[in-house]
Amino acid sequence: MKIEYNIEFKELCASFNIPLNFQFDLEFPEEVKRILQDEIIENRYGVRLSKNGSAHPPDGYQDLNKSQAEDSNNHFHVDLYQQGTGNEGIFRLGIKTILELAQKFKNKGFEGIRFVYSFQSADIRKKWNQKHGFDERDDELFISDRLSFYKIRPEEIVHEFDAEKRKFEAVLQLEI
Repeated sequence: MKIEYNIEFKELCASFNIPLNFQFDLEFPEEVKRILQDEIIENRYGVRLSKNGSAHPPDGYQDLNKSQAEDSNNHFHVDLYQQGTGNEGIFRLGIKTILELAQKFKNKGFEGIRFVYSFQSADIRKKWNQKHGFDERDDELFISDRLSFYKIRPEEIVHEFDAEKRKFEAVLQLEI
């Protein structure tokens, strides 16, 4: 498994005492357990979990290529299932969930799949807002996270792993 992350991700790991080998214990909420146990489906549109319903083709979404449509179909947010734990709890849950999901696909014999975890704490969001001239009160800033996966198609770009372009989010990317 190929693992990459940006400096913001590394800094958050350090601030939460999360080892970069990701060896820490965590109890998954029931809904996340269901996601991790879900059936993997592969069809002409790519791969997905059965919970995500029917995949939509890139046709009809003219500005999306196949990988982008697949990434859109396959994204979910663990912050919905970990209420009241703050930045650290959600960040830890996201890391463990994306690692478990990638391992599940690998164990089932899949290759050429990219998994992406993106996390934005309220502090990171505040920096983004300042850079872009947004004026929001602190109590309006929320944690944001996104987990997704898609087949790697060399001719299609979904997320560029560019530290400068993605410096306002902590990003972990895994490839199997």
